[in-house]
Amino acid sequence: MLILSDVPVFYTGQGNKPQPGGFYGYIAGSCPGHAVTPDARRVLKTDLKVMKKIAFTLFALLVMAGAASAQNYKWAGGVRAGGETVGFTVKHKFDSANGLEGILSYPWKNGFTATVLYERHIPVIGEGFEFYYGLGGHTGSWNHNFSLGVDVIAGLEFQIPAVPLALSLDYKPAFNIVKKTKFYMADIALGVKYTF
Repeated sequence: MLILSDVPVFYTGQGNKPQPGGFYGYIAGSCPGHAVTPDARRVLKTDLKVMKKIAFTLFALLVMAGAASAQNYKWAGGVRAGGETVGFTVKHKFDSANGLEGILSYPWKNGFTATVLYERHIPVIGEGFEFYYGLGGHTGSWNHNFSLGVDVIAGLEFQIPAVPLALSLDYKPAFNIVKKTKFYMADIALGVKYTF
C-alpha cells in the first residue's frame, strides 16, 4: 500500500476532502483526511510516465531476446503430433547447420517409441525458414512387442521472429528390423517447440 502521509506535497486539515474519481481520487481515498495538491498531481503523472517508459523498454528487450533465441537457438523442446503418433520432442543444435533430435512417441495403438535423429538444417524461402533432413534409429514397444529400426526425416521449420517458438511440419518414415519387419510410412506430424 502506498503511504502518502510523509509526502510533503499532501496536506491535511478539517476542510480537506479527498478528490473523487480516477486514479488520484483512489490514492487520496486510500488515505482518509489527505487530499491531492496540484504539485502532487504533477509528481504522480511524471512517475506514471516514467513507469510506462520502463515497462515499454522491458517489453522491447523481451521481444528482442525472444527474436534472438528464435533465430539462434541451441535447444528446443515441445510436442509433435500427427496421424500415427503423438509425443514429445527435444532438439539440440551444435551449430546453425547440425543438430540432434530426440522424439518420444506414443502411437495411437498400444506402445511407445524412442527415436534419435541426426539432422542437417538448410536456410530456405526467407528469414526464419529452414529445411531439415536426417537419419537415425528407434526402439520401443508396439502392442507389447520389442521394436528396433531405422528412421529418416525431412521437414520444414519456421522460427517465429518475435517469440521463442518454432513450428515444424515433417515426414518421418521408419523401417522396423527387429521382431517384426515392416515399413511405417504414414508418420507426418506437426511440431511446436519452445526455443532457448
